[in-house]
Amino acid sequence: MGSIQPRKDHSVALEIGEEGRNRYTRFANEKDIWYQHFQIKGAYIMNERGLVLDVAGAKDKDNTNVLSWKKHKGLNQQWRIDYV
Repeated sequence: MGSIQPRKDHSVALEIGEEGRNRYTRFANEKDIWYQHFQIKGAYIMNERGLVLDVAGAKDKDNTNVLSWKKHKGLNQQWRIDYV
């Protein structure tokens, strides 16, 4: 498993946070913590606990939140990675 990091700033990594019943993703300075570890499994980006990255409300528009959620196989949880 590895961390997802912005292309230009490797000092931060994508992490999953939780507040009550709400989960969110954000970039933070901590490194190498379990909730920052992700794997690409087919079309899903999944952490060690089985949560996947999920576009909130399945809305395909700018500035929609990306959060972590239980895998339900919806299109809003499937990703395509393009390497440049």
